[in-house]
Amino acid sequence: MFRLLPISVRRTIRLRAWRRLNLRWTLASGIIIEITCPADWEIYNEIFVEGEYDSAVVQALKMAGPKPLTVLDLGCNFGFFCFRVLHLANVLGVSLHDAEFTMVDGSQRVLDELRQRESYQVLTKHNANIIHGLLGSRTGSAMIYESDFHAYNSIIDRRGTGSVAPFVDLEQRFADCNRIDLMKCDIQGAEQQFLGNHPLLLRKTSIAVLELHHFLCNTTQCIRILTESGFSKITTLRHNEAVSVVQCER
Repeated sequence: MFRLLPISVRRTIRLRAWRRLNLRWTLASGIIIEITCPADWEIYNEIFVEGEYDSAVVQALKMAGPKPLTVLDLGCNFGFFCFRVLHLANVLGVSLHDAEFTMVDGSQRVLDELRQRESYQVLTKHNANIIHGLLGSRTGSAMIYESDFHAYNSIIDRRGTGSVAPFVDLEQRFADCNRIDLMKCDIQGAEQQFLGNHPLLLRKTSIAVLELHHFLCNTTQCIRILTESGFSKITTLRHNEAVSVVQCER
């Protein structure tokens, strides 16, 4: 009977079922992780179970030294990457006093829900700067296409419901910043545009970890830009037909 229902109705039922499960876990660091949909579950497993970004995070924590850590999370979604940074810092005994977290996402709907989650309080304690905006160009605006599987929200992959959002000029926002210790970028195909339009930001970034989408942009060109920006060590953390995750270091 379930399969006879319209796709939109089946999707709504599934999402409501996930929310009723009330899946949540308190990490040893005290951070509460909330899972409310299949996209949350996928991202949680990549970041917390597989530890996909751990090598980059640990390296950045070791290199930061006495200076406050500066973290830039592009395509932040519900903040799981920043929670992982905070958790690993706690586990390793690294103080994040005065650390600077900047989180950017193009979905206003996602950011509104993030602020409603209990885990958001952790970000407010660390003075995280959460910015609504698109990444790619440095000026103007574009259509972002959103679906219930929020991990796939994109300005390139035009599936889902579209809405207009402004681009964020990170070159300007970080003009007075001398160093970005750690940058994570997962922006569903807009990475080539972003990399090409933010050369100064890349040059001041110590460690970057990026998800490159083979069907949505020229990932070979992305690697070339990263190399020309001074990243001498580029390691592939995950590779399949659709995506490569790379860690870049100087």
